Formats: sequence, structure tokens, C-alpha cells
Amino acid sequence: MRGTHKALSFEERPQPMAKRKTPSTNSVSEPQAEYVRRTPSKARTHGVEPLAASLSKAAKTMPAQRFRALTKGMPLDTRQWSRLMHVPTTEWSTRQTRKQPLAPLEAERALQLVALFTKGADTFGDMASFRSWLDHPHFLYGEPPMELLVTGEGILEVMAELHRIDHGIPL
Repeated sequence: MRGTHKALSFEERPQPMAKRKTPSTNSVSEPQAEYVRRTPSKARTHGVEPLAASLSKAAKTMPAQRFRALTKGMPLDTRQWSRLMHVPTTEWSTRQTRKQPLAPLEAERALQLVALFTKGADTFGDMASFRSWLDHPHFLYGEPPMELLVTGEGILEVMAELHRIDHGIPL
């Protein structure tokens, strides 16, 4: 008798089986894990400040004393700093002599350069070797990497190249 299907009422429909409240003896238990949020230590960050902390500080002016402390070991003279910071040399020199603070965008650029030079010294073993690498023409760029540091994109590209060198990834 085709076409004579009887519709089942709710009570007549098969009900799903209820879950057992006691575990069976053949079940595999999952190991328990506790997830905790840890603050990055200086050992894991190689002494470099976490990016979020750097960026929050860069949103403010940077006192001249802090700038000098951060850039103490960096092999850049006044003319080079003025070029990288996009400030005329005489103005940069005057501001440094008067110990004037850096504006937020200048502070951000300074922090990027400090991170780059720290990474470069770590990659090449010392600051002098890194500076030598910066000053010699690079086969990929066609010019010394130092010339790229005048833009934010150039700083990122040089940082990426340092990471490739660290990991042995050729281009």
C-alpha cells in the first residue's frame, strides 16, 4: 500500500537515548590542563621591550634623557639622526643641546630604530659589524640598507632581512 504513510504523533516518535550519568569503565579520560597568562620575561624577549609597551610609550613625547639612554650604543652621529628623524641638522642639534623632548612621531621612529639596531647587533654579533653591513650596498636593494632607514617601510624591510639572516633563509 503505497502512499498510505501514517504520520506519527510526538509520543509515538522514537525518542533519543539519554546520556549516562556515570562514566563507563572503557572511556578514555582527557588530561587536565591549566592555561595561565604569563608576563614576558627579559630572557624570552632578549631584553627588548614588548611591542605593545613600546607603542604605548611612543604615543607620548619622549624626554631627551630617555632618548639618550636608549640610543647610547648606537653608532649614529647628529647628521645621521637628523636625516633618519626628518629634522634639519641644525634644528636637531639645537634640540639635543637644549634637551628638548621628542614629539610622539619622532619617539616612535626612535623606538623603531633602537629595536632595529638591537636586532642587528644581535644578528651580527656586535654593533660595528652590523653598521658595516648597513653601509655596504646590498645585492637585493641595489644600495646600502642604511639608505632604506629614512622610511618606516624601509625599517621594516631591513628588520625582515635581519630575520631572514637569523633563520638562514636566502632570497
